[in-house]
Amino acid sequence: MTTHARVLQSRFLLTHLLVLTLALLLGAIVAHCMAAPTSPALAPVSGKVTYEDGGPVPGARIQIVFLPLVPEGQTSDRDRPSIADVDVETGEFKFTSTYEEKDGTTVGMHRVMVTVLGPDGELNGAVSRVFSNPKTSPLKIEIENRKNWIHFQLPRP
Repeated sequence: MTTHARVLQSRFLLTHLLVLTLALLLGAIVAHCMAAPTSPALAPVSGKVTYEDGGPVPGARIQIVFLPLVPEGQTSDRDRPSIADVDVETGEFKFTSTYEEKDGTTVGMHRVMVTVLGPDGELNGAVSRVFSNPKTSPLKIEIENRKNWIHFQLPRP
């Protein structure tokens, strides 16, 4: 192969290498720009639900809902509530779920609803209806970016 042919072959290879590198770089930039926004910070939450005197709350199903407190007039699909199912025998809940099962609760202030259902799936009156309404529940808690253990002590009706 002549020197001129080698120079042409080298330029050809360098040109293709440069084009390939630019294409990969452009692809990486486009992929980064089109990526979904990251989820807000989630933290593990566990705890217990009892009456103020330490007695168990009776029910066929007990559920806790953590509702992120968002400033008035603002909404965000990233401020999803999280849910915990409480073991009715022990009153304990081991995890919360927001986007996926057991992924935790968003970090920040939350209003908390506690719903206690009877075998018929209706509120059983074991706790005041105030606690099962997102507008009237007085329970507020701050979830910190660490493991959180919370004991909800509710008044007897």
